[in-house]
Formats: sequence, C-alpha cells, structure tokens
Amino acid sequence: MLKMQLQDKTNFITIDQKKIIKRMLAYIFKFESMKGTYFFELNIVDEKEIQIINSKFRKKNYVTDVITFSMWDSNSSIRTELLGEIFLCKEKVISQAKEYNHSVNRELMFLISHGIFHLLGYDHQTPEDEKEMINNQYNVLEYLNIGR
Repeated sequence: MLKMQLQDKTNFITIDQKKIIKRMLAYIFKFESMKGTYFFELNIVDEKEIQIINSKFRKKNYVTDVITFSMWDSNSSIRTELLGEIFLCKEKVISQAKEYNHSVNRELMFLISHGIFHLLGYDHQTPEDEKEMINNQYNVLEYLNIGR
C-alpha cells in the first residue's frame, strides 16, 4: 500500500482530486508489484517556495514544476518504508495545463505520478529511461480515465 501525507500550503487540491490520487496510488502499487506499506509526502507549494528549494538543493535558480527527494538509492537494494518527498508548484500545474492544452486535473495527476515514479527509482537521464517513465505516467492517466 502507498500512503501519502498531503501538505497543501496553497489549498489547491480538492476532495475529488484526493480521491483520484488515492486510486492512482493503488494502481501504481499494483503496477509495480509492491509488497508492504510505503509512505511519502506530497507538498503543494507556490512559485516562490519551489524556486527556493530548486536553488538550495539543485543549484538551479528558477521555478520548476516538480522536485522529488527520494529515500531510495537506485544503487542499493535497501528499501525503506519512507519513499521521500515530492514538491509540486501550483502555478506551474496551471500554466502547463494551459500550455499543453489539457485540463489542470490531467497536469496535476501527470506530475504527481512523475514524482512518485522518481521516488521509486525511475529517472529520465537517457532517452530509453525517459520513454519508460513517460509511458508509465501515461498508463496511470489511462487507468484513471483522464483525457485531455
């Protein structure tokens, strides 16, 4: 089971979106053939906070959409129950939904799934890795029946 602690400093996430996220977590848990219980924190923040985090921890001084801090080391077989933290920028969710001409809900679920897959050890350092990760995210959206 994947369990999420939500810290929504922007009051962005609706009750209906929480229900969709819960379905997403169950799907990813099954999709990844996970056993046991795992925890992560999802933080919804504004542009100012995500820029500070990006600058401090990644040495990149700009606003980004999602940042993850995974407790799982991809080079180790040790797996803790705590997966890590995801920081998601409310304004970027909204602006990217407009930019890509789809719903805010779709962008939100796409970025949350992106963060979760990062916590589970996926990355997009190579074209092959990126394709696998993006395909996983699209599978989640398809399962949730979230179109444009």
